[in-house]
Amino acid sequence: MRELFRRFLVEAGHQVAAVADGADALEILLGAQFQVAILDVNMPRMKGPDVIAQLHLTVPRDAWPRIIIISADSTPASRDAALASGADVYLCKPFEQITLLSALREGDVDRPEIT
Repeated sequence: MRELFRRFLVEAGHQVAAVADGADALEILLGAQFQVAILDVNMPRMKGPDVIAQLHLTVPRDAWPRIIIISADSTPASRDAALASGADVYLCKPFEQITLLSALREGDVDRPEIT
């Protein structure tokens, strides 16, 4: 799925940095500046909310990228927990590609780098 997202976003004109798991996502987020981070709730090695929790500990909130978190869990509890952790947008899989593009546009993000 990561490769499908990457390809779609590149074709839409975005710069993309894709990683294999949550630990790699945290490492790249701490080492470079991104406008947007797309995290899955259930990534290997470190879940999306855990990545966000580590950002809380190391990066001032105003220096964070916009965070879009995706999940197959459509329950209100999962959505509320993700948003409470610091995610800006919660998308439930499956979703249409236009939904992801809309989520990017909602934050006034123009051709963002995405991880």
